Amino acid sequence: MHRRVLGFSISHDDNGVRMYAHYPEIDGDQTTYWRETLKDFSLGNDKGKDRWTCYCFTLNVCQLFALPFLQRLKVVIDQVPDPMMQQAELASTWDETSVQSSQDDASAPELPDDGFKKPRSGRGLNAELKTLIQSLQRQLEQQRKESEQQRLQLEQQRQESKERESLLSTQLEQQRKEADEQQKELVKMLKQQSDQIKQLLEKR
Repeated sequence: MHRRVLGFSISHDDNGVRMYAHYPEIDGDQTTYWRETLKDFSLGNDKGKDRWTCYCFTLNVCQLFALPFLQRLKVVIDQVPDPMMQQAELASTWDETSVQSSQDDASAPELPDDGFKKPRSGRGLNAELKTLIQSLQRQLEQQRKESEQQRLQLEQQRQESKERESLLSTQLEQQRKEADEQQKELVKMLKQQSDQIKQLLEKR
């Protein structure tokens, strides 16, 4: 276990995320635990290019690190002296009647098998990993839904902007036509006034 990574952790705030590895240093009977920073980054850097880093890191911990680590734990636990076996060895010094009586007693604890058993409650490391993966899947689904909602909102805004642009274009075209008609009417009136002036001049 000396200088072997035994666990990972992630801390975060509104702006940044930090990922750590935890390991012990063993010097005889003295054990010191250390935390090493693996990555420290801001969620807003480069338009959020690191937004999937924590997800990928956690998924790799679950898929690549956790299972071999669980196997190592099983091996270590199997090597730990069984207190029940020690009690059985002490009981062998008692007289055979007492030992037989204690073995027949239904309240006496059963000796475990040689293999490593999962907790009876079913809430072992595998259950925690399953819960963690399910939580990550729910978060990913929530992010997907939020992204879809944002896409729909942007599409709606784009459509509204296109409609406003079309409306403005129609209004400008209508105003241009009205200005052309007014200009024609004005030219017509000026021409009529000019003809009237000519007629008056000719009569004089």
